[in-house]
Amino acid sequence: MPYRLLGPLEVCTAERWAAIGAPKWRALLAVLLLSPARMVPVGVLVDELWPDDPPQGARKLVSGYVSKLRRVIGDPTGQVLRTRPEGYLMTVQPAEVDIGRFEELAATGRAAMRQGRAGEAVALLTEAAGLWRGAALADVPTGPLVTAERARLEEMRLSTAELRAEAQLACGQYTEVIADLRSLTAQHRLREHLRALLVRALYAAGRRGEALAEYSDVRAVLATELGVAPGAELQGLHHRILAQDRHDQHDQGRLLAALEHLSQAMAICRELAGTDSPAIAASVLTRVAGDVGLEDHVLSRLRAVQ
Repeated sequence: MPYRLLGPLEVCTAERWAAIGAPKWRALLAVLLLSPARMVPVGVLVDELWPDDPPQGARKLVSGYVSKLRRVIGDPTGQVLRTRPEGYLMTVQPAEVDIGRFEELAATGRAAMRQGRAGEAVALLTEAAGLWRGAALADVPTGPLVTAERARLEEMRLSTAELRAEAQLACGQYTEVIADLRSLTAQHRLREHLRALLVRALYAAGRRGEALAEYSDVRAVLATELGVAPGAELQGLHHRILAQDRHDQHDQGRLLAALEHLSQAMAICRELAGTDSPAIAASVLTRVAGDVGLEDHVLSRLRAVQ
């Protein structure tokens, strides 16, 4: 992978990474690397290098930049950066550029997730995330193609980060994913799926109050900045949390009542331990506990010790 674009543009020469000094050279090489093994017409290169007002002799200038780039990348004979009648091409494979490697890892991780291999997906998507060294094409002058590619890559980066978080949640890595999601949501406060993932992670980690606070925050942000309510994903998640809380409270109440009944039943059984009639104990227990299942359980225990 001798070319890196996921951050400042760098090329690997003599086993070390090096930057490209001149801005126009960086722009030219970036556009060629964004279309690996495909010819880029000279006219497209001119429009990218001078989007507003191309100078006289722009095509000749491009030819001069190509010659200089060949020396920089160690290709003096033009075997890698080739000339064609209508333009130029870089004879590199997608995997030789970090963008191609990132896309390959992201696609493989997505496939692993679809097939239920969440642990494998985490490993692949973590490797993909590690290829980023900052904003894509960070030091490349802005032209039409670079602008569009920058936006595409940033969206891919975010969607891959979301998928990685989902895989981590599936693996129970709640604590690990919360820190990453907090950083991402701070940068993308209006991205609802990211916010929903953070709510899920906080609740799964037992941090119910923080999960509900996160939902309240995104609801307020959406209302203030866009004048809209949270979408179906966030609202459904919020309702499920509240419903689960009500269910948990109900179960807790039943458990406390059962424990109280059991305590009373045990005291009664101790008093009746010498009786010959388990039925008498059962009758008393039914009046105290009102629980036939508990009555049957104690009856069986009484018979077992007689």
